[in-house]
Amino acid sequence: MIFMRYKDEIKRHKIKDAVVSVVLKNGFHGASVSKIAKEAGVSPATIYIYFENKYQMFQSVYIEYTQDFYNYIFENLNTAEYGEEIVEKLILSLYSYIKENELVFRFIDQYKNCPALSLDCSGVNGVTKIMNLIFELEESGIIKKINTKNVYTIIFGPIKTLALNFRTDSETEKMLDELIVLIKEMLLM
Repeated sequence: MIFMRYKDEIKRHKIKDAVVSVVLKNGFHGASVSKIAKEAGVSPATIYIYFENKYQMFQSVYIEYTQDFYNYIFENLNTAEYGEEIVEKLILSLYSYIKENELVFRFIDQYKNCPALSLDCSGVNGVTKIMNLIFELEESGIIKKINTKNVYTIIFGPIKTLALNFRTDSETEKMLDELIVLIKEMLLM
């Protein structure tokens, strides 16, 4: 009788969380399969049930968490009624996601900024959806016609910095309110 190993979603999720934790502690080069397995509470052989190799594992985890990130943002945008409100919801969604999922976001950001790893990640389409949204807002006259990448940077850069670098809730709420006003002043017609 042949026993087949089956994929267990709970184990897979533990492995994904372990990838994030180990990479943030040790960097990509220092994140070995054995360290990830130990952190996840599984054997190294178990990891190979789910992933072909270490780099495919990193890529898969990055793509899954990045898609979750963009899905979160777009789910929150669905409730916006007007263009100006879309900009504010985009900012608030980004901020909320980072605050609620800081370690995952740090992993996504670190991976995205590693050219050797992120080259093969064409499976992530959320950024394209954001760029298309920005283009639609420009075309409909809601935001100024500015280079789309600059608009993305104007929104994402300051919010990422605020969410990751300031810990006092009352302070960050005031700063977030100010940033929303500033970003709207920069972008809205």
